[in-house]
Amino acid sequence: MEKKKILILLPVFDLGGAEKQGFYAARALNNTSRYSTEIWAFNKSSGNLIPLIESEGIPYKDLKISFSELNSTKSRLLIYFKMIKLLRKSNFYAIIPFTFHSNLMANFCYKFAGINKSLWFQISLDLHIGIGRLEKLIRFAQPIYASNSYFAGEQIKIRHKLPENHKVHFVPNPFELREPLLDRSDFRKKIGVNDNEFLFTVVANFYFEKDHLTLLKAVKILKDKGVQFKLLLAGDNKLDSSYLKDLKSFILDEKLYDNIIFLGVVRDVPGLLKCVDCAMLTSLSEGSPNALIEYVAYGVPVIVSDIQPNLEIVGQDYTFQFPVGKHDVLAELMEDMIKNNSKIKESMIDKSKQVLKRYSVLENFNAFDAILENG
Repeated sequence: MEKKKILILLPVFDLGGAEKQGFYAARALNNTSRYSTEIWAFNKSSGNLIPLIESEGIPYKDLKISFSELNSTKSRLLIYFKMIKLLRKSNFYAIIPFTFHSNLMANFCYKFAGINKSLWFQISLDLHIGIGRLEKLIRFAQPIYASNSYFAGEQIKIRHKLPENHKVHFVPNPFELREPLLDRSDFRKKIGVNDNEFLFTVVANFYFEKDHLTLLKAVKILKDKGVQFKLLLAGDNKLDSSYLKDLKSFILDEKLYDNIIFLGVVRDVPGLLKCVDCAMLTSLSEGSPNALIEYVAYGVPVIVSDIQPNLEIVGQDYTFQFPVGKHDVLAELMEDMIKNNSKIKESMIDKSKQVLKRYSVLENFNAFDAILENG
């Protein structure tokens, strides 16, 4: 039986959450007798994902499209018409796109290119992006709708004015446990902290939606009270962004530098999570946060903002949730976490088992397989 060719369309070849999800999907589908996959991206960016793709022998293509070229409808359409020509030559059965620009391109192009199926895969809320003329046309292309959280699924139905009973397939994020490269003691030695220091962490790139500022305001409250702890911020802190500059200015102005350690990009995330006492996600919005799935899967006590995608993972009645932006409530939860950490850690065991069962590479594959076979 001839394999069906599936295109995984990514924004960039980075190691971001969406890109890793796309890679896992491509690998799982490719390792069957029914599908073969290729991975295309708008542009290379850092290229950090490429060695993983090459290790699996999956064909890939850098489309060399700058996102600035998508700012006008005219230039976007020119890019789409070139894409249609490429797709016609490639004989794909279906396209699985990741993130907004990939969704828009895939679902504008696929029917013109003679492709059977395309997903509109909603993995973030994209509330900051207005609905343009091209997106309004997407409904007529009749894509298969899917999302990685039930909340994101409801939001895309509202955004695209779909009927209430329109099916949005749930596709859980793929996750697999990895062994840490360093144990707790060695990781702490590496970053220069003592074994008895209480450590919080956030694993998130420095984007406005992650709302690090609310967290820093909570740190300020605890520092003024004399509470002892350190906060490890994992993410690329070399970015030239006004958001990151504002965070660093706040840290300097409020003299928080003794409490905060910028780790930069962390390759050994399991090692980091084994060395900390609590992990946090203070986001204003999320699709289905990989970081939180990872926190809980490794059994780390967590504090989260009360947005629905977070609560889908930890439970609606989870004690350590705070209203978005409420730094005073967050500070109280952080102090409570320090006082009762061992008891809270015991309570994470069941949550860890639930997350590992629900968010797995196998469950992710099964969801995509069902969509590709049945629509």
